[in-house]
Amino acid sequence: MSLFRRNRWFVLAGVVTLAFTVVSLMMPRGPALTAIIDFGYLLIALTIAVTMLLNAWSAQGAARRFWALMGFGYLLWAFNQAGWAYYEVLSRKTVPDPWSMDIFLFLHLVPMIAAVGLRPHRSEGEPKFRVGTLDFLLLMVWWIFLYAFVVFPSQYVSVNVPVYDRNFGALYLVESGVLVLVLGGVARGAPRGWKEIYLNLMAASAFYAIASQAVNVAVTSGRYYSGCLYDAPLVGAVSWMAATILSAREWRLEVAQPNGDDTWSMMSLRLSMLAILSLPVLGLWAFLWDTSPPTTRMFRMFTVLTAMLVLGVFVFMRQYLQDQALIHLLEDSRRSFENEQRFRAIWYSEKSWPLSVSWSPGLRMRSIIP
Repeated sequence: MSLFRRNRWFVLAGVVTLAFTVVSLMMPRGPALTAIIDFGYLLIALTIAVTMLLNAWSAQGAARRFWALMGFGYLLWAFNQAGWAYYEVLSRKTVPDPWSMDIFLFLHLVPMIAAVGLRPHRSEGEPKFRVGTLDFLLLMVWWIFLYAFVVFPSQYVSVNVPVYDRNFGALYLVESGVLVLVLGGVARGAPRGWKEIYLNLMAASAFYAIASQAVNVAVTSGRYYSGCLYDAPLVGAVSWMAATILSAREWRLEVAQPNGDDTWSMMSLRLSMLAILSLPVLGLWAFLWDTSPPTTRMFRMFTVLTAMLVLGVFVFMRQYLQDQALIHLLEDSRRSFENEQRFRAIWYSEKSWPLSVSWSPGLRMRSIIP
């Protein structure tokens, strides 16, 4: 495969970004520019989601779950962008702030983090799939709790737009940083094809996180409008992601065999326990040092108690599945040991049978006496 053919999607991503930059500079602010950015952005997000779901259809095992979760995350992203297009282009209205659909933008990173945590470049068994499912659910509940604890009070309980924008932007930046760190972590030791996917998505996600923070600053200062030059880096980052996913369909994605020193599962369990232990700390902060209105403090306390109950159930179920897997492993080891002992006993008994030889005139006879 030629160099241009291998990188043609990245070249196209650069062309799309450059074209949008020119359009943003040349066209005046208005409905036409808004439609170009909103529907163009939506088209790119849908392209990524559909391509990932097609990859999941043709893949197997952990790779299928990886592409499916990633595709689900981008579908949430596209759903949020469809809301923007509906408000700004079809209804000719300003997107409300705070907006209820912001939760889809926030949650779209959770399936992506869980997908990377599956490490599809490594072979795994079915018990790990069940544990991985619980890890995903625990991760989803944890981030929903954080969103409810940090963002919901200023969005619904006691509406405060500046506080909401600040809290949402900070929490989204933290979540994006977690995705970047996880992608960088799994890229170490991954085969070439998977490493290229991880590293490209890591760089594009970091670039998108920085660009989105710049957009938030522009929104706060009143300098942002849909289609302005602040959207160009966002289009470039999303186009980069799309180029990576489209190119991955032609890359050789090998699966590496797991080695004995696998600390990822232990780290996942430690993170789960850290999530559980952080809940009382947040509850104590809300009770003693939170200066928000009483209704906000009460809401946060109730959120902490609910999260402690739900996450505790997930951690218990995860440990139960691991204990069952260990019991099955011990049973298999015991049966293997008993079969080996039985085989050795039979082999030694056959080897130690005595031989008795008797002679008679004109006849040679050997008899085996067990």
